[in-house]
Amino acid sequence: MKEIFFANESFVLDPSGLLIWPSEKLAVVSDLHLEKGSFFAEKGQLIPPHDSCKTLNMLIKALEFSAAETLIFLGDSFHDNAGYERLDSQSHKL
Repeated sequence: MKEIFFANESFVLDPSGLLIWPSEKLAVVSDLHLEKGSFFAEKGQLIPPHDSCKTLNMLIKALEFSAAETLIFLGDSFHDNAGYERLDSQSHKL
């Protein structure tokens, strides 16, 4: 983790990709690209298939550590428009 200062505020950059604003109990994340592996698998390009679960688990752990009460998603949560439909049952339970 790395602490940065901007406009007299302290922010924490978590290795998970989460930006934490401790004084506001706020966290920000973007570009998760969930289901990127399944998208490429459909095209015959195999990359590790459990990317969504790994990404979501890292996000959950970082959020638990941060004590954030609000999470803002900036976009690109899914790799493509059908990504949510391809999430496996384990991802839906996280």
